[in-house]
Amino acid sequence: MPTPVFNYLATIISVISIIIATISSYQTYRNSQTNIRPYVYLYLVSTKNGTYVKIKNFGKSNAKLKKFSTNVDLAEYKSKSKNNRNFPYVGLKDITIVPGSSKVAIIDNQYLNNGNWLQVDYTDSKNKNYSFKLELNTYNKYALVSENDFDIIDY
Repeated sequence: MPTPVFNYLATIISVISIIIATISSYQTYRNSQTNIRPYVYLYLVSTKNGTYVKIKNFGKSNAKLKKFSTNVDLAEYKSKSKNNRNFPYVGLKDITIVPGSSKVAIIDNQYLNNGNWLQVDYTDSKNKNYSFKLELNTYNKYALVSENDFDIIDY
């Protein structure tokens, strides 16, 4: 009876196939997780009557907003603002924002275009941490609309 011959070439090809399948499965998993995670952004919307800071979840899953932070002196802002307002969003914690939804807050123009920033820290459903920082600069990340068109901006 002949002894079976061990085929090295077939074994190497099988091992390479398993490695390729494993890498492909991992990349598919990673891409699917990236596609469904929350993407929370802050941006400025300027009208002729004021400037607004808008926060929106562009992702496909809920985002839990953990905290907002800024370099603005909050006590000074509140004392100088009209109607004794707080700085937009700062102080809000543990708020869930669903996909496609947004919130808008007015900001005093004196805090724009002079190096101030606003940052949001948030987590996804797996408690992975993310953050987004917005420079309060009307010369880059903003949309200019007329007051009549403000209502058509998606909320």
